[in-house]
Amino acid sequence: MKILHKEELKEPRVKLGCPHYCKGWVCVDFKPLDDRVLNYDVYEYLKRQDGNIAFIKAKNLIEHLQNIGDFFRLCYRALKIGGQLEIITDNAEWFPFYWPLVYHLGIGAHASNEYKDSMNGSRHYCIFTKLHLKNLLEYYGFKIVKVNRMVRYGYARLYARAVKSPIAPKGEGGSGQNYPPYKRPRELELSSAPRKSEIESDHVRK
Repeated sequence: MKILHKEELKEPRVKLGCPHYCKGWVCVDFKPLDDRVLNYDVYEYLKRQDGNIAFIKAKNLIEHLQNIGDFFRLCYRALKIGGQLEIITDNAEWFPFYWPLVYHLGIGAHASNEYKDSMNGSRHYCIFTKLHLKNLLEYYGFKIVKVNRMVRYGYARLYARAVKSPIAPKGEGGSGQNYPPYKRPRELELSSAPRKSEIESDHVRK
């Protein structure tokens, strides 16, 4: 499978969790700072897509998500075969994240004190090592191009680039066999509310 540079990929190219408009991109954020940015929760936006996106970029986003599994499943579904996912996120192996200091340039951002972003009030829910990120991407059906620690950020960030493979993802209960033709994964239920049958069975047990 040929890996194209992101500039070579035909639109749509999507930036998730991006409140500022960027030319040549579809930008999506739940608190946009520009009228040209789509006002969506990232899960809801991805649920509306179905194999039509060429490139997804998520910078400083996934550490703020409460359900990372649903995010990767939806990205896989939204991308074309051969479409690419680019992620920049905090590196769990960067120890200053855990210094219980006043938040400054990332120091203490994952310490015992509560981190709260001053711009949109979001919080951190998870953090990843290189191995964790690689394992998750592979589990949800992506072929890994690279996962690196970023020198630009003093190794405080991880950079991942992955391609949607035409293989049934394990995260969707796939067997690892080729689709042909592309088989749409099942609809995702993002609600954490218990199902009616679960409530009834729990009532019976009591």
